[in-house]
Amino acid sequence: MRLETLNEIRTELPDLIRQSFPVQVWSLQELGGYQNWVYQMSCHDRPYIVRVTPSSHRSLTELKAEISFVNRLYEQSIPVSASVTFSGTPTIQRVKLTQETCFLTVFEKAHGLNWGDVVQNETHYREAGRVLALIHRESKRHSARINRPLWTENHYIRAAKRAIPQEKRWVLYKMVEHVARLRELPQLEGEFGLVHGDYHYANMLYRDDGITVFDFDEVEYHWYSYDLAVYLFYQLLGSDPGAMDIAKTAHVWAPFLEGYAAEQPLPDNLHERLEDFLRLREFMLYSSIYDSVPRRPWDTWRKRYIDEADRRFKSDRPFVDLDLLAAPVA
Repeated sequence: MRLETLNEIRTELPDLIRQSFPVQVWSLQELGGYQNWVYQMSCHDRPYIVRVTPSSHRSLTELKAEISFVNRLYEQSIPVSASVTFSGTPTIQRVKLTQETCFLTVFEKAHGLNWGDVVQNETHYREAGRVLALIHRESKRHSARINRPLWTENHYIRAAKRAIPQEKRWVLYKMVEHVARLRELPQLEGEFGLVHGDYHYANMLYRDDGITVFDFDEVEYHWYSYDLAVYLFYQLLGSDPGAMDIAKTAHVWAPFLEGYAAEQPLPDNLHERLEDFLRLREFMLYSSIYDSVPRRPWDTWRKRYIDEADRRFKSDRPFVDLDLLAAPVA
């Protein structure tokens, strides 16, 4: 989507949100977003989150499936932000803008601090693992297929051919080869199912005694090990993709795995497939950076990431030396 179109949509959205919900006008605040736009608002003196999803990104049936899954987690007392329905409005509201049709979904505003406002500790890492295990357990309990995409249909896998520039086609060829190899892996019951898809520290709110998980927009069918790999991936990248602190991340990874194992066994294929899933996420983030708007200029973090990824891809080095992350949990 062109930058001019995006700016036009963002200009129209505040009035549409005010028309759609009983918003206290002073409270509406844009929080940002990537493939969606996210706003905070107050209604009847209670805070809520509004997510605006372009129809070009998700279909109504995909959104209904996501909300059904999230609300099922909430009903099982798993700490997630459930959707909210106001009297007289549908759970997912379709609105027509000049350039795009969008869907509005309202979620509870969970208590807690954003990742940038809190110092995470072992309690948070362990709880992140425990909650992920509960999400996976619920996924396994309801094995009936719902309308969410298979991992190969992920936007950034599909967008890579268009987004990655001609001078970097060698990266695309490596990515295509990697995806093709993963396609051949067995999708065994208990190892493959509905996953969060974007499970990392920025998609959580933090309290002293726990976390609340949000942003299930990337819910898809994948190996459960992939969710764990994504959490590790972003912990490793941290604030500087060129200076990953493996020793520090080992102190995150161990309690995270302990928290997961406290609720259910770790995926059988975790240690066997971790390197492959880290590499997959590396390719996907690479694609997303080239696909982002505006594409230039990049901030220092993105530029550093691309430079470091290029070096690893050229030499076929893994994302990280997993031997340095040896975990005490079997």
